[in-house]
Amino acid sequence: MFKRRLIAFLLLVGAGLAPERAEVAASVLVHFILGYTTDEQQHRQAAALGAIDEADGGGGSLSAEERFSQGIGLIVAGVEGTSRLPTR
Repeated sequence: MFKRRLIAFLLLVGAGLAPERAEVAASVLVHFILGYTTDEQQHRQAAALGAIDEADGGGGSLSAEERFSQGIGLIVAGVEGTSRLPTR
């Protein structure tokens, strides 16, 4: 997991984010991706076992890809919105 966080960190610093913020943002981004992937895998396994309805994706009218994209968009918007704030 360190390698993924390091890559995200380097990309964020390269995009102009302060290193202090890039470290936190990289961690949030990696954990969102890992958590989302785990949730998707659990949903597919539960559906395959008949424990839940496969059509019940838990996201209303949005597809899994749309939910993921919107989640990433919210994280990016938050990072962009706080990038101008002073760091401690």
